[in-house]
Amino acid sequence: MTLREADQTSDRATTRHDGPDDTTGQTALERRVRVILGQAGFVVDPADLAVDGGLQVHRAAGGGVLVSWISTANLPNGDITRYAGIREAIHLALTTILRRRGFTVAADPDTGDLIIGTGEG
Repeated sequence: MTLREADQTSDRATTRHDGPDDTTGQTALERRVRVILGQAGFVVDPADLAVDGGLQVHRAAGGGVLVSWISTANLPNGDITRYAGIREAIHLALTTILRRRGFTVAADPDTGDLIIGTGEG
């Protein structure tokens, strides 16, 4: 089995079972999104946000997965307005990466964070 075939098998498994895992509490979709974004070079859920920044991935209330980009500007006393262009570029990159893998991507109207779905309606 090639790497691409293994990846597609994993994607199909993600869409079939998206309940929380007993050991991690993460859904298959959460794990899949984390892996894909990590492979693309993003820091996912950094331990020290004040230094590193990066992406946070967690379950969205209405289903799917919420991806948030965190920079030091998101922390108290940070000037987030200076980073609007960077946020747009990161959202474009995330959207491109995830849509190419067959996921749906939409912006949360309240926060601007990205809501990721399986692509199957």
